[in-house]
Amino acid sequence: MFKNDIPWYKTISIKALWILGLMLAVMVVSIVYVLETTGDSMVRDGANQRVEAQVETVAQSLGQLSNNIGTVALTIADILSVDDTEAQIEQKLATLLSNANIKNVVASGGFWPEPYLYNPSKAKASVFIAFNEDGSYRRVSDYNDASARPYQIEEWYAPARWSVPGSAYWSRAYIDPYTQEPMVTCSVPIYAEGVFFGVVTIDVRLAELQAFLTRSGQKLGGYLAMFDRSGRLMSDAESVTQGSPKFGPLPTAREIAASEPQFSELALVISVATQGDHLVRQSNHKLQTLAKSMVQASPDIDIGYALSIASEMVPDESLFQGSERLFTHRLQNDPMLQEPTLVFGRILPASNWMLVGALPERLLLVEATTLKNDLFFAMALVGILLVGVTYAAIHFYVVRPMAKVRLALIEQRGDGPFSPIDYTEQDELGMLVCEFNDISTDLVDAREKALDAARAKQLFLANISHEIRTPMNGILGATTLMQDEPMTGKQAEYLSVIAHSSRGLMSLINNILDFSKMESNHLKLEEAPFDLEQVGRYVHDLMLPTIKDKHQLCFEYEFDEHCPRRFMGDAHRIEQVILNLVSNALKFTENGLVNLKIGVSKQGGLYSGVVVRVTDTGVGIPSDKYKLIFDEFQQADASTTRRFGGSGLGLAITKQLVDLMGGDISIASKVGRGSQFDVSLPLQIEDDVSNETAQALISQHLDAFSGKQCLLVEDNAINCMIAEKMLSKLGFSIDIARDGVVALEKAALRSYDIIFMDIQMPRMDGLEATRQIRASQNINQSTPIVAMTANVLKDDIWRCISNGMQGHIGKPLRENDIYAACVKTMSHEFES
Repeated sequence: MFKNDIPWYKTISIKALWILGLMLAVMVVSIVYVLETTGDSMVRDGANQRVEAQVETVAQSLGQLSNNIGTVALTIADILSVDDTEAQIEQKLATLLSNANIKNVVASGGFWPEPYLYNPSKAKASVFIAFNEDGSYRRVSDYNDASARPYQIEEWYAPARWSVPGSAYWSRAYIDPYTQEPMVTCSVPIYAEGVFFGVVTIDVRLAELQAFLTRSGQKLGGYLAMFDRSGRLMSDAESVTQGSPKFGPLPTAREIAASEPQFSELALVISVATQGDHLVRQSNHKLQTLAKSMVQASPDIDIGYALSIASEMVPDESLFQGSERLFTHRLQNDPMLQEPTLVFGRILPASNWMLVGALPERLLLVEATTLKNDLFFAMALVGILLVGVTYAAIHFYVVRPMAKVRLALIEQRGDGPFSPIDYTEQDELGMLVCEFNDISTDLVDAREKALDAARAKQLFLANISHEIRTPMNGILGATTLMQDEPMTGKQAEYLSVIAHSSRGLMSLINNILDFSKMESNHLKLEEAPFDLEQVGRYVHDLMLPTIKDKHQLCFEYEFDEHCPRRFMGDAHRIEQVILNLVSNALKFTENGLVNLKIGVSKQGGLYSGVVVRVTDTGVGIPSDKYKLIFDEFQQADASTTRRFGGSGLGLAITKQLVDLMGGDISIASKVGRGSQFDVSLPLQIEDDVSNETAQALISQHLDAFSGKQCLLVEDNAINCMIAEKMLSKLGFSIDIARDGVVALEKAALRSYDIIFMDIQMPRMDGLEATRQIRASQNINQSTPIVAMTANVLKDDIWRCISNGMQGHIGKPLRENDIYAACVKTMSHEFES
């Protein structure tokens, strides 16, 4: 059989997920293996490239700065005129050199004309300004002194004569003779009518570049250094040699290596990297001619350095175009960091500076590990996505159709008509569904026939119940009334026999109906307050007259003084359980004692339920028959059917009622010595709340409704007489109607306190009469209406309540039932 809920670990989805999870695990192991073997070198190369990219970012920043400075210098060269006064030139220099992009690195700048061109009387006629720390500037004329060295032969000036118009020349690093600061100068030539007129210079503080390189090196995790085209260190020497220099300011790489041997390997790497470039320059005749001219123009320029400058002025497309990697080298023990290091060298195109970046290898390993982890997680994520997509495909194309079929099967459980499962795919599942539909179609007819038989059975039971209860109401009612009349002893005896036989017949009818209800799961329990002591007392008083002929038999009733009396539950069904047990005990006991005892059960000193115990000294039951006696139509011995009689339904119904109330029934017996039945019921004790009106009416009982007006609607003359007598004893003034039509007429003319309505009547039944009374605007629109009928099935009671009635009394009538219904309906305000 299919279940609504399959354990999660047994579903096909989970099984597929386990398989895919295993595939994912294999994939992860494969990824790890690849990463630890061939992938490791790839990851290391990737890490190196990422570090090189960071160095390249620094190089681009420096290149952007040099471009900005060169652009400003070119702008100054363009706007200066040979006709400008010195004041005008000074003002233009101050304005343009204060550009926000360069002012933090600019130390000074000037206009440097050729001898006697700007001022025919002066060989030195420069206009030079220097910036103070507060941003102001001052004019410096020291370079124009007669004793000063001619600036036209300076290294930062002489090469500009051969510079292409619109280009900038960057000098080697030097120490300013006046400020003693390390600087580098950007020079741009000025031409007037095609004739070289002089240069414009911008002096850049290397200290600012060093601060930028220091910050960038710290961010990188190592250090950065920069060399000019001559191999001179542009950074602070102490920052490279750890504060113990043995050489002058702005040393070359070779000078550093000569003084500090630990730098020899790095110096060699730089020399080897640039050696090929020098060989190319020396073999170029045009560059050699230009270089010789520069050497003749300035005593500060040697032939090697001049070749470097010439190669920039006449660029070769094959040499270092753009920010290009010059070298990558691994140092076993870096002299600065004292650990294995990877060194990167790059050339900046405009200034031909060499940027050297050093990063500890351990950081590269961390970077490589990070990259490897990123790659692993990325590949794992792809694997998970693939597994997810595969799982979704399996779920969509396999699991979902099966779940759809399963849900369709579950939906077929109800009492509704069978409908074939809709599954159109022509696959294995479709074949199974087709077979199921064919088999199920064959079963539909048999199911319908069974349902028709069950409905016919229910209809028969309802009809036979109504037809039997109607005359039984007359018999029992007349018997009850006659017992209140004076009569002889023999008459009383005969009347007692009639009453006992009638009650036995009604008990059998009720058992058959209850068994039918339980068989079809239609029996429902009520939840209402009741007095358990009175229920037990009623059973005792009811059954006591049945043993008048058994002079050797005593029937006792005990109610534990520690047991509460008021409980919540179905009093009628509890009464039925006790009555069945007591009836059996009295039937199978000829002499001795039958004891009915009601008490409480406790667990841990706390109330846990009620115990009903019926003990007898009868024939007893063999232990192997304990389970058999609770089966339908079964007794302990076939002979008992003939000797004692009975249908064999009593204990079966009792067991089912006890189970329905969540209780338990047990038996202890010995053949020939008697039996003991214990029934445990988890009844809820009623809250300490009382209805004063109901309690007052109950205390009066007889004539409790004196002065109250009631309308009795009943077509059967015998039933009408019985009901009239019982209502009169309760004090009612009674008005009678023989059918629903007469009841409507009377209800429109006179006010009643309560209306008792039969259901099956000629002309108009009780349900239609009730609906019309509720729909009318007469004085009885809100009067309580109680059904008084032989229709006692659950559906009958529901129809009465749903059509506007407030209560139901089943036939045969009992005074207690009438009294209880009156108290219930008349003691509360009725809401229409």
